[in-house]
Amino acid sequence: MTIYTENNGVTTKKEFTAFDAVGWSLLDSKTIYRAIVVEFSISEGVIRRYKKIVNADGSDYTPAYYKNFFNGLSLA
Repeated sequence: MTIYTENNGVTTKKEFTAFDAVGWSLLDSKTIYRAIVVEFSISEGVIRRYKKIVNADGSDYTPAYYKNFFNGLSLA
């Protein structure tokens, strides 16, 4: 899934696929993903690139921990 948002001339691209799954949410046991986030603008080019943990709908995962595929806890 690829999600684009724009704020004050800066475009944010959040991208993840089924292969980027890292575990389950502690709140509702739904799959969570490691997304690659790129912020860029036409005038400045790429501003920054980083990874973050997101829910299946692309929203930010807010708890500090998640359950990984080995049933252990991992730091988000």
